[in-house]
Amino acid sequence: MKRASGLDDFPIQVLERLKADSGLAGGFNAPFGSKTQITPSTIATALEAYLLTLITQNSPFDEFMQGDNAALTIERQLGLAAFIDKGYMACQYRPSLAGDEYEEINTSTDAGATAAETKHRARATPLRNVAQTGPFFRSGHVDRLDHAVAMMLKTQLDDPGFGGEIKVITALLKAFRGP
Repeated sequence: MKRASGLDDFPIQVLERLKADSGLAGGFNAPFGSKTQITPSTIATALEAYLLTLITQNSPFDEFMQGDNAALTIERQLGLAAFIDKGYMACQYRPSLAGDEYEEINTSTDAGATAAETKHRARATPLRNVAQTGPFFRSGHVDRLDHAVAMMLKTQLDDPGFGGEIKVITALLKAFRGP
């Protein structure tokens, strides 16, 4: 049984992955210079610089929230209603559609994993541009957005979700991308 990794392991996982893949390491070193050591500090600097580029405004969601009812399709409006009904706005309330609080999250897809192996505390990931930032979750083990939505419904809300709910919430998440 493979144990789900938590945020405590994240820097180690990133270091191992960057050092094991020369293509990733080369891409990482490009902005820093080829002599740069891959360390938790340089990884944090790279992540911080990347996050600063994710400022998105004037997405269809933003336009809808500012009163343009035509900015979201009916499908996306149904997704917003489901998103609110499921309580996601309680976690995803900042302009980045993320939260400040650290919440307990279930990170395992292993049915045999124990509670201690599957629960970790983490901040809600920003949802801006989420449809373009896969693979999903901190471990990157989910490739499709609709699968990530289904997994969040099941693991966070103990809600299997109906196919229609998953479809409309996924459509809404695609509206979090700006021009």
